[in-house]
Amino acid sequence: MCLTGGTGTDCGGKVGKNQLITPMIDGGQQHSCIRPETYCTVWVRERGVQIHSYAYRIRGFGRIADYAVRWADMLSDKGKHRAQVLSFWSKYGLEPTLEAFGVRRRTLYLWKEKVVKGEGKLEALNDQPRTPRRRRKRLWPREIIEEIERKKTRKVRKPKGYKASAPGHCGAFDTVEYFLDCMRRYVIPFTDQYSRFSFAWATQSHGSLAAREFFGIVREIFPYPLQSVLTDNGSEFMKHFDEELRRLHKNHWHTYPKTPKMNAHVERFNRTIQEEFIDYHEDLLVNPNEFNRELIPWLLWYNAERPHWSLKLKSPVQFLLQRNPPLCNSWWPNTCGCKR
Repeated sequence: MCLTGGTGTDCGGKVGKNQLITPMIDGGQQHSCIRPETYCTVWVRERGVQIHSYAYRIRGFGRIADYAVRWADMLSDKGKHRAQVLSFWSKYGLEPTLEAFGVRRRTLYLWKEKVVKGEGKLEALNDQPRTPRRRRKRLWPREIIEEIERKKTRKVRKPKGYKASAPGHCGAFDTVEYFLDCMRRYVIPFTDQYSRFSFAWATQSHGSLAAREFFGIVREIFPYPLQSVLTDNGSEFMKHFDEELRRLHKNHWHTYPKTPKMNAHVERFNRTIQEEFIDYHEDLLVNPNEFNRELIPWLLWYNAERPHWSLKLKSPVQFLLQRNPPLCNSWWPNTCGCKR
């Protein structure tokens, strides 16, 4: 037997909605889909199968089934409780209802009025949305809106698919925060995306002035002029830092929020310096000057001697000298990559 709710896949699209399929003696097909929504009466003989409505010749079946569907799917828990209270009221009277359920007289009449206005549909007892039909709108002077739009500047993002093709094409900056002995300390790293030449500096400040000062140190140390600078959206890379880049006519690219993979080179350097140096000298961060003095020898070893897999087991200095030998006499005359 099958109670089907439409032309579904089980019935092959040949059985009407909510029809009863009874296999005939001479053979037939038995289905297994049940969906009680409509209640028409149809008699059809096709391929030895008799099809008719399961509500055939049952008076009031459709109305009762409609109530059942509304009660199960369209009535909330509060609506069901109110419907039960109204049913108890109509059966036992007003005083027992007030005593049994602890509701007020006017509340009962209000629920009854809702059902009457809803044409007897129980879903009228559900809580209605209390959102006002007309909401107040903020009216700002046009001059203020224009000034806000003027000051609102869109951040320039790194071009999609960009890859540095020469030293200094893109320098990446970041900030790592440490909390030690109820004090905050910050390490600002730098990495050249092409040569992997890196530098870092510890500071007590998280402001843009400290980031601008570190940018000046990088300009003195790195032998190539930076054309573009990539940072995240931190406040330390705004205001004074951004103004310095504008003054020097440098491109300032920002990563998308919560997207560290856009600044993957400096993020990888953060892990290296954390695992190879900071984990062993973290107590020195209390005094940034002392920490920086210990950090300089490690940075010299990192850039001049430590092999990098991405550079075919060459250090950043060796990689730069191989690409530009004249730098040997101008920037690193005493490094291991020099040949006199």
